[in-house]
Amino acid sequence: MSAAENILEASDVSIQFGGVRALADVSFHVEKGQVFSIIGPNGAGKTSMLNCISGRYRPTKGQLFYKGHSLARSSINDRAAPRHRAHVSRIWPCSATCRCSTTSWLAATI
Repeated sequence: MSAAENILEASDVSIQFGGVRALADVSFHVEKGQVFSIIGPNGAGKTSMLNCISGRYRPTKGQLFYKGHSLARSSINDRAAPRHRAHVSRIWPCSATCRCSTTSWLAATI
């Protein structure tokens, strides 16, 4: 599948807070029509990845693309524009009372 058919793509995304690497060379892509989730144990970097996608954090390294266009210069407000919002059905964290490890999901039904 070509990059143009990927709705969301992360390429070697890393982010570091002081001496702590929250993400190290994370890569994935979400194809049109695919349901995709980010799961893992506490401290795995799920929220950090979602914050990079949303624009709250800027990756230390790597690139993010939405429909083939780089998100590097997109502000949080640009990423929240209706043309983007319509394609992400929900982003929600597991309840604080959940006895399992906290799980953040990005369920993109595109």
